[in-house]
Amino acid sequence: MTPHAIRVRPTNAPEDGSADRLFPSEGQVRCSVQPEHIADFDGISVVRNLVAKTGLPEPEQGVIFIVSTLAAQYAAEQGRKDFVSPDTGSTAIRENGQVVAVRGFQTFARIVHSGPNQTAIRPRTH
Repeated sequence: MTPHAIRVRPTNAPEDGSADRLFPSEGQVRCSVQPEHIADFDGISVVRNLVAKTGLPEPEQGVIFIVSTLAAQYAAEQGRKDFVSPDTGSTAIRENGQVVAVRGFQTFARIVHSGPNQTAIRPRTH
């Protein structure tokens, strides 16, 4: 549930992108951030950003939702284990400083849905 398609290059795939998998966007999960002033430190404000989101999609059997990092964090805080976000860390593929593909996904849930047949998981980008 991202505003754009997500390109994933599996770890052992050729660098030419010929084995990349593309997950098209199927809508978006919107989050808003409301800063809460916590303290001042030597004249510098410290805030805690509170994330608010309504309308997370209902769980679907065998579906993992691909969302933004902020949305995945929010979903995990709500106890949802069926949300991941693109891992745009050090393993991401960049061109001119921009991420063009990722090697995988990240989760903020304590446990990710898993089962004996991982191919049954159908990622959806919302």
